[in-house]
Amino acid sequence: MYSTKTAITMSLKDLLSMLDDESIYTYYLGSIKIGKLINSPLRNDDRNPSFAIFRGKQGGLFFKDHGTGDGGNALKFVKLIKGIETREEFERVQAIKENNSFLKGKNTDYTWRKHSPLQGFARCPTCNHILGLTQSKFKRPDGSMRIHKYFHCRICKCNNVEHKNSRVDKLEEQVLSLIKEKYGEVEVKLKEKISIKDIEKKIEKLQAKKMSDFEKYKLGKMTKVKFVESKNQIDNEISKLEEKIKLSSNETEVVTDNELTRELMEKYVESVICEGSIVQKIIWK
Repeated sequence: MYSTKTAITMSLKDLLSMLDDESIYTYYLGSIKIGKLINSPLRNDDRNPSFAIFRGKQGGLFFKDHGTGDGGNALKFVKLIKGIETREEFERVQAIKENNSFLKGKNTDYTWRKHSPLQGFARCPTCNHILGLTQSKFKRPDGSMRIHKYFHCRICKCNNVEHKNSRVDKLEEQVLSLIKEKYGEVEVKLKEKISIKDIEKKIEKLQAKKMSDFEKYKLGKMTKVKFVESKNQIDNEISKLEEKIKLSSNETEVVTDNELTRELMEKYVESVICEGSIVQKIIWK
């Protein structure tokens, strides 16, 4: 006789507790290197390595996906990498996504992207990742708040690579100055500023005069020689005016803004390489 025993059911948490963290990560990722950034196994669109395994204060191994902000222990990693397994979970996640206003519109529409027009443009010279922005607040004796904003590189920090933070206000001053230096150095004199509309009006008047002379020639009020001479003269004047319009449209645009705006950044700048409150290079559009 064989005795039958009740089957023991174990949760995923119980199973994982029997294994060490490194074995769990190695099972899904292969060989791992603590602190090294790799392409995220949780996403298919991770072009820049943004996923890392790091050791916590208590000795356990944790993960962090800098692209999505997801992070946690090995149990959470397994749940994420296994994906959604039930219809109920799928519908619950879809409802959250639809109701979450963060997923609507552009990133620049949100308040956290409005702290500086350099957000999304400032990049690290070491790893070329977009710099994050943090704020520190200090209360003055009079009760008012003093706010300092800094750009920092979270990727270099995760890899224990030295990176000097940059004050936002210092960078904004430098970038605006460089934009004005590049696009505002050629000042157009007032006497050279000719309205294109005025030129177009002159061309219309000349065209009307040419048609008037043609009518006079048809009616016999103007000789052929006189008409041809007048027509050639008018055509030459029109040609010169059209050339002025062409040159005017090719003039260097003058930037006179006294404050750096996102509109200026999107129009002229591709990225800003900076560290230690110093702009090292601007990649222009």
